[in-house]
Amino acid sequence: MNSITATTGDDEGYALENDWRPLAIAGGIVGLIGILAMAAPAVTGLSVSIALGALLVVGGIVHGVHAFTARG
Repeated sequence: MNSITATTGDDEGYALENDWRPLAIAGGIVGLIGILAMAAPAVTGLSVSIALGALLVVGGIVHGVHAFTARG
């Protein structure tokens, strides 16, 4: 029969009780960006389109380089 054991103690890598400030700051920044995105939807749409296009171009370049350098 298998037994399941769980260890508890202070050896955990991350404790939310002690390290909540960076998460609160990140949440505030994301909230502020969301408010700005709602305030200027045209700029937001253009920014997302440019970012997605750049990611697709970079992905295509990486894919093309890999196609010519792969051995097989």
